[in-house]
Amino acid sequence: MKRFWAIGGVFLFAFGIYQPLWAAPAVSQMYPTTALTGEPAFWLTMRGSGFTPQSVASWNGSPKTTVFIDAQHVRAQILATDIATAGSSSVSVTDPSGGTSPQSFIVEASIPNPPITNNLPDLPTVCNGQVAASFSVSSTGSDTGSSGPFKTLEYARQVVRSLASSANGCIVVNFEAGIYPLSAPVTFTSADSGPNGFYTVYRASPG
Repeated sequence: MKRFWAIGGVFLFAFGIYQPLWAAPAVSQMYPTTALTGEPAFWLTMRGSGFTPQSVASWNGSPKTTVFIDAQHVRAQILATDIATAGSSSVSVTDPSGGTSPQSFIVEASIPNPPITNNLPDLPTVCNGQVAASFSVSSTGSDTGSSGPFKTLEYARQVVRSLASSANGCIVVNFEAGIYPLSAPVTFTSADSGPNGFYTVYRASPG
């Protein structure tokens, strides 16, 4: 800032210090806004205005490693320990000109995957010891004939359907280890039901 005085035709200059007034940072969006307990560390991106290279993000008041992208974006590294407990956490950004209003980040409790179990009774139980026919499906099989091993689920089902009305016992189809692509979704209907009160069983080969 400069000031001028004229005294008797002589100009006097007075000099002051000019300090620009920068707006305090503000956060308008965060991504993501939620996480699950037990998830790994991640980068939290904040969008807003007034960010500078001196901007520092805080998580529940604790400074976090912060990357300045531009005046509208910063990123903060959130550790796995930060989201170890479910609840609401406070996120803010500060720099020498001020700080943002706290933003709420929700940490939800993760639901553990239930153990994978086979709830079907053993074949001797459900079939009362009666197995009318047993087939196998293998990635090296062939979709010909009626004895197998077959190559696809679709062909195996076709063979099973041809026996379902007359077999006097369970019909079992065992899949060997492998990959079995489907050309279209497979829908099972009453035509695939076991014969005479018995079961039709499609399963992974034992062992």
